[in-house]
Amino acid sequence: RDTGDLRESRRVLETALNGHRRVLGEDHPESLRAAKNFAVTLRKLGEFEQAYALSTDTLARSLRVHGQQHPDSLACSMNLACDESALGQDLSARRRATPVYEWYRSSMGADHAFTLAYGNNLAIFMRKAGDVAAARELTRTVVERFTATVGPEHPYTLAAVVNVGDELFQSGDFSGARASDEQAYP
Repeated sequence: RDTGDLRESRRVLETALNGHRRVLGEDHPESLRAAKNFAVTLRKLGEFEQAYALSTDTLARSLRVHGQQHPDSLACSMNLACDESALGQDLSARRRATPVYEWYRSSMGADHAFTLAYGNNLAIFMRKAGDVAAARELTRTVVERFTATVGPEHPYTLAAVVNVGDELFQSGDFSGARASDEQAYP
């Protein structure tokens, strides 16, 4: 996926998933991680229904294998929230993402990279579900914490800055949105 060739990534990850399942079994932790990664690629390719179905199955399996508060199950839950949002189910995505973010914030700390990344996702779901004020507050917190921990030019910081721009644009602050976009894309 990181090379930008999503079609090739799809082929490789599907082959890996099938191999993991055949050799290790469908519920093996490595098979679950392979399924989670494949679902992300499907979503990035716009294959939302397939991604949603795979993420739903992977989360159910991960919950059986790891339990609800295992990092792999939490990641599966956030991935399913992303799939729900891609399908326009933003209230469901927000409900699913909130406990994941809260768990990371209380267990790993407010400045943990996953806490901030999941906070960024949650802010997107909040905004898309219509809670723009809460989304803006969370996004600004994420930007501040990412800036303080990894710096202003880190890709995670810039992704959060883009969300600030989206929020400003949707609220009609076009000059603020432009300034935010110029910060993210100099």
